Amino acid sequence: MAASSSSSDLPAVAAVKPIKVALKAGEDYWWCACGLSQNQPWCDGSHKGTGIVPVKVNVEKDDDYYMCTCKATGSEVGFCDGTHHTEPVLLKYSRQLLKANSELKADLVSLKRNLAIASMLSVGFVGSLIFFLGRKN
Repeated sequence: MAASSSSSDLPAVAAVKPIKVALKAGEDYWWCACGLSQNQPWCDGSHKGTGIVPVKVNVEKDDDYYMCTCKATGSEVGFCDGTHHTEPVLLKYSRQLLKANSELKADLVSLKRNLAIASMLSVGFVGSLIFFLGRKN
């Protein structure tokens, strides 16, 4: 998620569906609990400074598991329990998407303004250059 999050927005809802992963017995995995990792469902360190820490996951048998990405699961180790279907999670995700959309629109307006300024400056520069070169003849 590219949008910035305040601590009250955390954990962020990374997605509203689980991720199927193959886990091996005896290996440690670190489930992202903050929702900010770009490597869902695993931690990539994006939680730093949030007060939220990743959750250690290890399993007793090699198998496929469904990991939570809504970050609202009741599972202590990050397994999906279907909470992503609930109204509070869906509303939170919708608010996140609306906020991100609003931030993208603001960025687009700023980009268009900067492009217009750059265009005016380049036209002015070219016009000045033509005038200057024309005076030499």
